[in-house]
Amino acid sequence: MLKFVAPKMLQKQREFVDLRYVIWCCINPRPMQMRYDDGFKLFVGALSPQYVDTTMASTTFNKLLDTLHDRVEQAVVDDLRSVREECLGMGYGGAFLGAQLDLTTVAGEEYITFAVSYVKKGDTDVSRVSLATRAFPGSHTADDIKPWIEALTLEYFTDLMGGSVESQDVFLAFTVDQGKNVVNACTALGVPVVECNCHRVNSAVLWALGIAGSATTCKNKPMKKLAALVGVFSHSAVNNDMLKELQRLEADLHRIYETIRRNDTRWTSQQKMMGRLLILKKPISEYFRRLAQQNSQNKQLKRKLTAHEWTVTNEVCSLLETVSEVTIRMQGATETHLSQATFIINEGEGQNESSLDGISTEETQVTGLTLEAQDVVQVLREMMDEKGVGKALQRVERLSVLLDPRRKTLDDTHLRNGSSDLKTQAEADLKAFTGKFAQESAPSTPAPAPVVNVDTAEPARKKKKPTSRLEQRRAARLAEAVAGGGGGSGTTDPQAAGTGRRVLIEREMLVYLAEQPQVDVDDFNLLGFWNRRGTDSVSAATGKVTSPAEMPYLAFIARLHLGIEATSCQAERNFSALAHLIGDLCCNMLSHRVERMMLVRLNKHLLAEVRAYDAAVAWARAMAANSAEKSAVAQEERANTAIDVSL
Repeated sequence: MLKFVAPKMLQKQREFVDLRYVIWCCINPRPMQMRYDDGFKLFVGALSPQYVDTTMASTTFNKLLDTLHDRVEQAVVDDLRSVREECLGMGYGGAFLGAQLDLTTVAGEEYITFAVSYVKKGDTDVSRVSLATRAFPGSHTADDIKPWIEALTLEYFTDLMGGSVESQDVFLAFTVDQGKNVVNACTALGVPVVECNCHRVNSAVLWALGIAGSATTCKNKPMKKLAALVGVFSHSAVNNDMLKELQRLEADLHRIYETIRRNDTRWTSQQKMMGRLLILKKPISEYFRRLAQQNSQNKQLKRKLTAHEWTVTNEVCSLLETVSEVTIRMQGATETHLSQATFIINEGEGQNESSLDGISTEETQVTGLTLEAQDVVQVLREMMDEKGVGKALQRVERLSVLLDPRRKTLDDTHLRNGSSDLKTQAEADLKAFTGKFAQESAPSTPAPAPVVNVDTAEPARKKKKPTSRLEQRRAARLAEAVAGGGGGSGTTDPQAAGTGRRVLIEREMLVYLAEQPQVDVDDFNLLGFWNRRGTDSVSAATGKVTSPAEMPYLAFIARLHLGIEATSCQAERNFSALAHLIGDLCCNMLSHRVERMMLVRLNKHLLAEVRAYDAAVAWARAMAANSAEKSAVAQEERANTAIDVSL
């Protein structure tokens, strides 16, 4: 039997592997625990015994973690500098970032993750980076959070904006959860605060189900009973031998276990858990029947559902399915900005209101909801209205909707508080925002001629000249209004009116508002729309500009506001799901280390090693797809080729 001898690892190789090991631990903290596992050492030791002896040292890990942290921090600063320079190039010196703060409780400590979002010129997606993750041991108030945000602002933006920079100079809005300590801290900084739409929807659901609220407001006792039953049979069912056996008899054991153990987020947990009740209806009913035979005085029998309560469960599950879809779309859609969220919420509320007339269950069509389910819909509607869900209340929300060409009418078909007065207010907000641009003349480039398309436009529409006399008169009236600087600025000097930045922005605003709303097709990309309107057309053959951008300044303003997230779940998606892991590792990881590891994790896309890996994976997939395509073509050619079988 040959003895396997692991090759000796060179110093350069060890440094290469060490760095990637630390990156691995930052992306997923599990390897931190594996360092002390004998099985993991046995496996790694077979590859290189030296690696187990040297790399597992905490001093090596901490040194590499500090190096990675500094690299990531510098990459974040460089990215923010490029965004700031673009703003200054457009003559804009105001706030330019959206910020999200999300709070997560981990093993008795509360971690707040601070992320910022923005849209770069030419991009069709939102860019996100994290500035920090901070542990707040024990209780904390707004007085503790506010200085931390101020210190972060100075740390990242002093070199970019001067030593006197304040949060209101940098951030257009804070998107936060409903924790009042965070809300109060952000409000005290003078920055508009948008409460996370997912948090607000989730709170409204908890009130509707009777899980949250006071005894006087939560009169929905059947919902409380359902919530209690959900808790028992979602968490303790795995350890209940009787129910486990009944599940085995009713369905495949593996499928049932997967149903019980599925790790849902809190946004979908109510709907998912009640769905589990319906899946386990037969074994749960049989469980209570046998329990009554064994002991008719058992306290758990009070949780048994009647036939009517099972019907209520079925109806509430159907109602919550719509709400669950709303929260999933707000988090997972490519467009996570405020305009999209308000429309998704409004659409979902409309579906729930229409369900009062009738609802489809799995087996039959119910002509009317039960009284308990109607109470759920009513409370859900009232709480969403009270929390301002689906409304454009803040200035940044109104501007975000106004700069969405599908919903710029701001009527009640798109917003819960939509009206002509709201549209007028949004237009006034936009005009006031132009005052933040420098008044001096813009670069000496010819102003783009306004082109008005009075027909319903498609996303990738083409310019067209007025064909009818009516269209020609409309275009002439618009051109006359543009030449007059909006009809109310007759004292403007004609020469300055042709080159001043603010005048150009008002011209672009007039043209944009005069256009018909866009058709809301499935593949419409809002950032792509503004990218086309704000970018010069360049000839692919000569590389020269064939036509200047139609609305460069308005597209810039749109990018600023479309970078404001509708939810604070950027941190939720990347950080909170690891709460149980970090809690298990607290004996080995101090808060300071967690903070540094989370900064690397949230900004892993800025690491050259991660980008190189992603590029290699993308290349391998492209090669595999290309090979599969060539193979399919060859097979098709062989299938269509006649075979000569003659001797």
